[in-house]
Amino acid sequence: MMSTAQELSIRPSRGPTVLVDGSGDEIRVDGRTIDLRTRRSLRLILMMLIERHAIDPRVATPARDVFDAGWSGERASPRAVAARVHTAMYTLRRLGLRGVIIRRDSGYAIDPRVEIRIGGALM
Repeated sequence: MMSTAQELSIRPSRGPTVLVDGSGDEIRVDGRTIDLRTRRSLRLILMMLIERHAIDPRVATPARDVFDAGWSGERASPRAVAARVHTAMYTLRRLGLRGVIIRRDSGYAIDPRVEIRIGGALM
């Protein structure tokens, strides 16, 4: 994870800009703030997708990896994994990340056109 003092910009902007405080507790998309302080699993999933986006925005993350990020150490059947991940992605999109998180055949990703800025507390 990145420290709150770090400032970092990932990818040139061609889509929405997503501002993330250093911890992932607050996300701002197109001026709208999304509070994830009480949604630990969603925060962990989103931060993992952001980290993978920074490494290679063309690569999607399989549902099992998304599940492991949000519910580390939990065991679940493939059907339960798919259902929980689907619900988490639906919830993140409903909270304001509809144009940010995409589904591909191989899994989930941050849209490559999205610019991510990670830094300190959001104003």
